[in-house]
Amino acid sequence: VIPPPPQAVAASPTTAAIYDAEASAYDAAYADSLVSRAVGFDSLRRSVATRAHGDVLELGVGTGLNLPFYEPASVRTLTGIDAS
Repeated sequence: VIPPPPQAVAASPTTAAIYDAEASAYDAAYADSLVSRAVGFDSLRRSVATRAHGDVLELGVGTGLNLPFYEPASVRTLTGIDAS
């Protein structure tokens, strides 16, 4: 027996406020962190995003760190979804 899919749940106003408040600090701390550079996250983001084409759905878009790597000539539409 396959259980029914869970109901969609929107982030609470409190959760959304926390995400909004922390977003810029997250980008500043994470995007240019030693770990991020050591692992090569920008290279990984570029490698994945440049392969996208047509209509793209990015789940968990967060603060949008992947967005600069999409190729406008290849992506017709880009939709980002996140809990916040």
